[in-house]
Amino acid sequence: MLPHSAPDRRAPRRALILAAGVGRRLHPHTLTRPKCLVEVGGVPLLRLLLSALHENGVDEWVIVTGYRANMIREALDRWKLRPHILRWVDNARFETTNTLYSVALATQLLAHRGFVLINADLWVEASELHKLMTVDASHAVLVDTDVALDEEAMKVNVDDRGRIVAISKQLGRGVGESIGAYRFDSATGRRFLDRVSHAITEERFQDYYEYALDELYREGMTAELVRAASRRWVEVDDHRDLERARVCVAAARRRSRASANELA
Repeated sequence: MLPHSAPDRRAPRRALILAAGVGRRLHPHTLTRPKCLVEVGGVPLLRLLLSALHENGVDEWVIVTGYRANMIREALDRWKLRPHILRWVDNARFETTNTLYSVALATQLLAHRGFVLINADLWVEASELHKLMTVDASHAVLVDTDVALDEEAMKVNVDDRGRIVAISKQLGRGVGESIGAYRFDSATGRRFLDRVSHAITEERFQDYYEYALDELYREGMTAELVRAASRRWVEVDDHRDLERARVCVAAARRRSRASANELA
């Protein structure tokens, strides 16, 4: 069990970023690079994500790498990003484990503090992350409630108050899809990490970390549902996602230029 600490609902400055996966559905792009370094609009996914986090005051990064880990470290050196704190965690078993295992490896680096958990294959506009960072909640999840749900969607269900009480790809129906960005204060983060560690003792190495979340929700913990706007995020798993991300990033840049022109 992790040490207890006082609840803290201030926006966390620390992010756990999961970047260990192989990304086989993006071959041939990922034959020579990790998925998070595939470019969208000429910029690697990870750089876009780190910029959005930095814009929201998240400048302490714990990055879990695996497949072609050295390329990710070298990329951050080239980009000359200056986080306040940068910690690396290596998942040497990336080919046979899933995201729950990657989270477990970083547990001790996240004690005592609130944090954001986010997947490195996610493109999301900084304005959408801002919603997650500023909501007054001990635990919150960014959810697209307008997207069509398929079997690959990480679906969520809510209670009669609109609080998230279930999350799984196996849900028969859901009110929306988690986009892969989660916020925890110190107390809920501790509960989550404890449950992740327990799942590892049960050798659930190939599960998503949402397995641990769903277990907590079944026991009565709930999450604030923060609505993410469609077309302002893409989880890039395959070639169709990559093309959609390129379209969405181009649209975001047009909006940014139009806004700048209005202020000029």
